[in-house]
Amino acid sequence: MEIKGFASGTQILDHGKHLLAEGKFEEAAQVFKEIVDANPEDGVALKDYAAALLALQRYEDSLVPSQKAIEFLATDAEIRYGMGYAQAMLHRFNDAIHTLDIAINLEPNHIPAKQMLKYVLVQRGKELMESDPALAEASLERARKLDRNDPEPASLLFQLYISRSAKVKAANLYTEIHSGLRSHPSIAHWIDRMHSDPEFAPTLRLAEIEEEKATTRHAPHPPTHAVVHPQPSAPHHPTGVVHVPDPTTKLDVAQSRVAQVQPAAPGGGQNLHQIPCPGCKRPVMEWAAVCPHCNIRIKNTGTFQGKGDHINTTTWQDVAYYIVASLWALGGAYPILALLIAGKLKMDNPLVSVVTWFGAVQALLGIGLLFKVEMVQVICKYVLYLSLFSCAYGIMISLGLGNWVGLVANVVQLSLTGFMIYLINEQCDV
Repeated sequence: MEIKGFASGTQILDHGKHLLAEGKFEEAAQVFKEIVDANPEDGVALKDYAAALLALQRYEDSLVPSQKAIEFLATDAEIRYGMGYAQAMLHRFNDAIHTLDIAINLEPNHIPAKQMLKYVLVQRGKELMESDPALAEASLERARKLDRNDPEPASLLFQLYISRSAKVKAANLYTEIHSGLRSHPSIAHWIDRMHSDPEFAPTLRLAEIEEEKATTRHAPHPPTHAVVHPQPSAPHHPTGVVHVPDPTTKLDVAQSRVAQVQPAAPGGGQNLHQIPCPGCKRPVMEWAAVCPHCNIRIKNTGTFQGKGDHINTTTWQDVAYYIVASLWALGGAYPILALLIAGKLKMDNPLVSVVTWFGAVQALLGIGLLFKVEMVQVICKYVLYLSLFSCAYGIMISLGLGNWVGLVANVVQLSLTGFMIYLINEQCDV
């Protein structure tokens, strides 16, 4: 191809790059377009054409030359970064995450791609907090791990956990973030809210105590005589910049070194007696009011915070949960017992067979609820969700037919079903 004033295609490409560097994006895009029209297999021109369109915020148009450029420059991370940026601006977050992951795999130290990936993960987390909380949690957790000093992913995770009454997850997140991040206003707000919420406060306080115990165990013994350690100067960095490591990484390394050299104190220190949790059977401190592993309230055991004040952690939700779970189990067993007493439990009868099997499944689910088996709780929640739709449909049919008795029965069933879902959510994070 020829453009007036330029003798070769290389000069034309250099001219386009010069225009792009000067911020003349419209002119640069026109030059690159002429090049790729004349030579559709020029990967460098396709890449620069996509960059010019991206600078013009023509995100949709930039995707076509980006995709074609990848065919000729498959290992170029910069093309993937630009393409992922465009997909993110078009709110195609799943595509953007996939593209940016490839860019980072091609060039692990591509900082802009990592920053863009974190942005996309946070945006997807915000978008899915209501419709798909599990995927939102996964996105925000990955964004948090990409940059442990950024408060936004952690703040959004606290918001998600608090809105879903996920007490154990919120407490675990609290222990995972470093103290500097906890004091950030966007996170301190949620921590203060958990401290003032009677539902979250016991679990959070227990996590704080466990953290204090771990810090005490890993702390070195004070020296018996004065020891002066010379402070080494910071190593000279080639660029004149001193690298400051992640404070959480520094703390983990220091604690691991102390743990390696610190001998066990035979017979010394406080006697930290542990007892098995009545729910998950894992060891917990004898004074624990709430199990930090399964979040079950430990009934009538120990004292809280070592103050000797006995705490009654039984709530009306506990009592209601066991009553409803018992009724669920008895409701399944009743028709089987009735048929057995009447001498009509004959499995060759199709109707009797169906009633028996359904009753047995309901009874087993009720027993699983009584023992708080998490898988059973998940199954029951899905069954209850289906029952909600069934009740809603029954209410509409009853209204249409003017069947007021059926209407009342369906409303009562709907209320009981919703109440059972609330109780399951209250007892465990499922």
